[in-house]
Amino acid sequence: MYIKLKLIAILSVFFILLSGCDLTDSSITTESSSESDNVKKKNINAENISQILETYIKKEKSNMSHFLVTDLKNLKEPDNNFFAHYTYRVNETDYEGIAYLDKVSGIVNISRTEEVMKDTESRVTNLMTTGDFNNANKRYVITAGTVNDRDIDTVLVTYVNQNNVFFKLSSTKRSFLDIQVVESDEQRIGLEQVIGLDSERNEIYKRVE
Repeated sequence: MYIKLKLIAILSVFFILLSGCDLTDSSITTESSSESDNVKKKNINAENISQILETYIKKEKSNMSHFLVTDLKNLKEPDNNFFAHYTYRVNETDYEGIAYLDKVSGIVNISRTEEVMKDTESRVTNLMTTGDFNNANKRYVITAGTVNDRDIDTVLVTYVNQNNVFFKLSSTKRSFLDIQVVESDEQRIGLEQVIGLDSERNEIYKRVE
């Protein structure tokens, strides 16, 4: 009963704020630091990041098509970091992935990518990874996924450190991407659960990690 009341309270606060403001199959992890993967850009935007990632992935998968960056987040601290959730197709197989890029002295470097075959049978797909920021005593936790269940209107992601993050979906926006930044020595940084809510705020999906 306490947990249920707590969730209701969290949801109430979220929707008040909202109204007041205008890994499945085998995964592939790549960490890169070679000069050929560095791109010098003065002004980085979503199109730049998309081009950088697409070019990088095509080196290994020349027959890739339908590449799309579905979510992109830019963290100014520590340093200047970019995180992306993306999808693409090879032959008749769909993939989705997450990437960590950093920008130092105008140079954008792809530090890490992690990919899986897209699980179209799951109501909500699951990608999560952790790693260390370059040149900082901090770590990142990436949580991302695609929501295949059209009845899910909002996704709530909770972590063991009691952070709660909501993602409002739409008919065309069916993915989410969250970045948590923690101290390197912090132990409790893991994902706790992913909850799906319908348009009436009812819980219709839950995945406990």
